[in-house]
Amino acid sequence: KLQFLYFIGAMGYNYEDAIARDTSVEVQEGEWGKGVHAKKEGIEKGDVLWKEAPMFVGKCKTLGETCGFCFKLTGKYEGKTPLPALPPGCTKEAFGTSSELGTPVQCEHGCEWYCSEVCRQAAWSRYHKVVCGEKYKDLLQHLTEKEKVGNQRVVSLKMLCASKVCSEEVVRAHLDRLVELPEGSDDSVRTEYDEDIFARFTACTEGNWEAEQYFKMLSKMKANAVELDLGLRLDEEDKLEPDTAPGARRATGIFALQAFVNHSCSPNGHRVFHNGTLHFVAVKDIAHSAQVVMAYVNPSNTIKERQAKLRSHWHIACTCERCTADTLKLILFRQLLGNLKK
Repeated sequence: KLQFLYFIGAMGYNYEDAIARDTSVEVQEGEWGKGVHAKKEGIEKGDVLWKEAPMFVGKCKTLGETCGFCFKLTGKYEGKTPLPALPPGCTKEAFGTSSELGTPVQCEHGCEWYCSEVCRQAAWSRYHKVVCGEKYKDLLQHLTEKEKVGNQRVVSLKMLCASKVCSEEVVRAHLDRLVELPEGSDDSVRTEYDEDIFARFTACTEGNWEAEQYFKMLSKMKANAVELDLGLRLDEEDKLEPDTAPGARRATGIFALQAFVNHSCSPNGHRVFHNGTLHFVAVKDIAHSAQVVMAYVNPSNTIKERQAKLRSHWHIACTCERCTADTLKLILFRQLLGNLKK
């Protein structure tokens, strides 16, 4: 069984109205702050709770196979459209086995590729008109030296540009709502690398830019961004296989609703990607009013490893059902060892 319960489009969506219209999930205040909660009865394992396209995508190194605005495949991609790794209960037919690949277009100075003229214009309006030029191309080339880190900085710079020039109120409002990394977390420390990136960025643009605003967007990106890829693809016999095709296959993205999903080491949901779109899939049955949660870290790691990662990056001390049970087991084990030593 597979239900498509909620969708946020690549452009033109109204975030608040979309949530208000939806009958499956909503953002509520809870014991962990804002979170996504089920407001529909009967959500079952394998149901797709919502789909959404990225609000911002960061890809510093691209050969044009993917769109710089929505991360969909373009006509420069040769082969069949990749599919996500499907959770239990989902079928490849429900996600679709192919899609129309758009005619790729570039911005005026060739900084970024897009899958269509629509995406090119949307990117220009949202952020790109601030930076388009040869100097920005040089900055992107510099960022490819550390590609994963570079992808993240591209997202931060797009967020910074949008905060100043984007005319879409819903995007600007969402940027304001995004949380930052807790002060004191390992990744919240300013580095010389980012000081240099900001200096290079200001050289690309006109106008006054404050370093404080860049580091604010950088912090919001680190707290909310996800790594997205094109997952699996179909081979010649229509079977799923890992997508090992060369070229630009990974990026960093900010998604509007997914940013509000809190962590649990015992998740009831999981994100998968299909041609640039995030699908949030239930991996357990979810009761009405229950919070929808996902794992920020690998849930198969030990409690020590999970807690260390959560503490260092998000300043989270996880007290989920699994961590509570694992902690109790450790206490009992240590008590047992203590008794044996007596």
